[in-house]
Amino acid sequence: MSELEWTEHALPLPLGRVTTATLGGEALYVVNHRDLASHRLEGGEVQRWHEPVEPDTRVGLDDRNLQVAMDPDGTLWALLVDGSLHRRERGGRLEMVAEPDVRLAGHYAHRVGFAWDAAGDQLVIAGGDHRNNGFALKRGARFIEPLPYGPGHGVGQTVATKHGVYRLVDDALWLLRGGSWGFVGSHPHARSDRGQLLFFDPTRDALFFVGELASHREPPMCVQLTPGGTTPPMSLPGSFAGPLEMHEAVAQVDPSTDRLWMIDRTGARYLPLDALALQPGVPLEARPRDRGVVEDPPVHWFREALALRQRDEEADDLGVAVRDGWVLSASLPVSPLLPLADAGSVLLFTREHAYDHDPWTLSFANAFEVRIVDERHPLTAGGMKIDFTGYREVEPIFAERVDTAHDGGAYFARRSKIGGFPALVYGTREEAANSFVADVRCEDCDARLRFVAQLAWPEFDLISAVVYLYACPFGHSGAAKAQNV
Repeated sequence: MSELEWTEHALPLPLGRVTTATLGGEALYVVNHRDLASHRLEGGEVQRWHEPVEPDTRVGLDDRNLQVAMDPDGTLWALLVDGSLHRRERGGRLEMVAEPDVRLAGHYAHRVGFAWDAAGDQLVIAGGDHRNNGFALKRGARFIEPLPYGPGHGVGQTVATKHGVYRLVDDALWLLRGGSWGFVGSHPHARSDRGQLLFFDPTRDALFFVGELASHREPPMCVQLTPGGTTPPMSLPGSFAGPLEMHEAVAQVDPSTDRLWMIDRTGARYLPLDALALQPGVPLEARPRDRGVVEDPPVHWFREALALRQRDEEADDLGVAVRDGWVLSASLPVSPLLPLADAGSVLLFTREHAYDHDPWTLSFANAFEVRIVDERHPLTAGGMKIDFTGYREVEPIFAERVDTAHDGGAYFARRSKIGGFPALVYGTREEAANSFVADVRCEDCDARLRFVAQLAWPEFDLISAVVYLYACPFGHSGAAKAQNV
């Protein structure tokens, strides 16, 4: 165990449910997503930087689907749930600089690279859940531009430096400079089971990450990225579980105090950066690398599915008994794409009051309930009739070799569908091929539940959550989970 110890510090920072700690130049800012109030840390002291936005503006914010960044001038930049980009100078109002964009809509907080690239004088948006596309907004521009592809699919860590924007996805590090991505190297110490937190220390010109096993069997490990490879892992005290979970806490470098801060609702603590043995002045350069991406995937890489499209027509009462406090949210008639023995329909129930639960997390605790019945009911969702249309998706085992389309067309979770896999599902080849949910079994026969359907929910809330349904292959019972898109 490292001899390092966290030092507690009484920073007066009122954290909200979701908070971001971000570098703007060489200053550290902490931004509350609920009202976009921000504070700047200066020499261990806290200075209010942005006041809370006006109440009418606050109504339009969704703190769980909001990305924020600061530029060297202390201007706040924000990506809202509808894909619109906004800026806010100190003392000013939130101003839209780019219209809502379906390519950027619905990003879950902290799950997309969102940083101000001072070297390119632009705002960079990169990756996210099951995405590998990237975009840039130049200062003064009103339209975002797509970036060439580089990093792979998935949630990664992104930091802006004076050398450009670095992005770490799994164990692969990439550098965005001059409008194009370059591969820097692979680093086996990166832990893909929980991910890692990527940091840049502008004082030492050092890039390093902290990773932690989900099991907590080992302490957090700090590893610096250098031109010669990675430094030996250094054990750190405590746990980085809060920042890795992305909402319980934040962690960030503060150059003005030469500290690595961790801040949560219980307070603030720091580690001195000089104790991490970082090597100064070692910028990382990109080198040529062929990603092996196929621009035109062969037909056999795709599988058929069905898309669900909601009609502007209310569905008749199905006459299904619903217990108090719940509503029937969807009815899915069994089809060849829903192989559930001889059952007639899959019924999805949710709580009557939508905000009684958090639909962005695994929801086996009565937030969603699935029943499989013999009756055949028409296809509905949210009390509205739904139609089928044709749909195709890439097999999960080929996902890493297919780039996400610039127009969002290959972002497979964007609309409801029935049949097929969840969008770009991860796991072993066997898990993907059989659509299993690990360790979730039928209450009646103990069979492992199988993925059967995917619904966008709720339909009216842009791209809010996707509900995945799992059912017993013998038609007994089912379960559901929800994930933000």
